[in-house]
Amino acid sequence: INGYKFRASGRDDGLKTQNSGVYVNANTVSYASSRDQNPKAGDIAYYGKLVEVIELNFYETFRVVLFKCKWADTRSSRGYKLDVYGHNMVNFDRLLHTGDEEEDEPYVLASQAKMVYYVEDPYANGEIEEQTLTTKEVWKLQNRRVIVHFDEDCGQPDEDSGGLLGSWLGQLSNDVNLLPIDYADWRVFAPHRKDKAWDIILVTKNIITLAT
Repeated sequence: INGYKFRASGRDDGLKTQNSGVYVNANTVSYASSRDQNPKAGDIAYYGKLVEVIELNFYETFRVVLFKCKWADTRSSRGYKLDVYGHNMVNFDRLLHTGDEEEDEPYVLASQAKMVYYVEDPYANGEIEEQTLTTKEVWKLQNRRVIVHFDEDCGQPDEDSGGLLGSWLGQLSNDVNLLPIDYADWRVFAPHRKDKAWDIILVTKNIITLAT
């Protein structure tokens, strides 16, 4: 789905690979408190673990695939925060949508999901140590590999490879979670955002080079 191979978290147990991390960016109405009369709508990042895959079959006319997930509470600083390096830190001891109300349904359309993987933070303290996780986007080559050849002497893409690399960089620049569009000038971006984008560029460049 969306170029990723998802797997329920129960099947991830004991495996070296991880395919159950789910990320969704959704437009959500938020209230400052129960008395707030002026709710605000905005994009909110949700981080979860895939629990179950459900397929709804409408008499073979069409099908809808849903993901049932455990969602970390990204509305609370106890469930979500940015560390000093700009990494997204989530705590699965603090969950969203665990009640019985309609708004608590833990489902999301599979077509909306992106894959992330979680890494334990070795510097976490106390009870939260086992559950505080760092999320990072998984970048994956498509089935049709886009191969970019680089000149070993100058590090520049050869011939038509420059256009391929430019196309990929254009996709990266459209990632509003990494590079928000409310900045008029790239020079005013927070340093951690530019560093993260550069790290992704270097990692992906190496992957593409190895694909040759």
